[in-house]
Amino acid sequence: MTILVTGSNGALGRILCQWLAEQSSEDLVSTSRLGGKDGVAQIACDVSDGRQVRDVIGRVRPRMIYHVAGCFTNDFERDYAVNALGAKHLADALLQTRNGARLVLFGSSAEYGEVAPEDNPIK
Repeated sequence: MTILVTGSNGALGRILCQWLAEQSSEDLVSTSRLGGKDGVAQIACDVSDGRQVRDVIGRVRPRMIYHVAGCFTNDFERDYAVNALGAKHLADALLQTRNGARLVLFGSSAEYGEVAPEDNPIK
């Protein structure tokens, strides 16, 4: 089985890839927007680009995907393209390629949007 991790240059992606490499005997493929970093072999893939995502899914044929790619730039268009459309592109690619892989999506409280202090903790 091949495991694909998106966003592998990010904080969570690096930790997850290290843990998977130590804990699993499965083939591990990782992606990041810019490709390899610190001598780590990665596939360059910008998840905001549906064509790139579809190409990676078609080439790698993963059975499990951990989608941890994300950004927080305070540029709505960029953050939306990566954080929302990136997940959509992955799901679309899985449907189009009839891959059947399990897709695990990670998130943060940023998904709730701005929350007034008096509404915390969020119920």
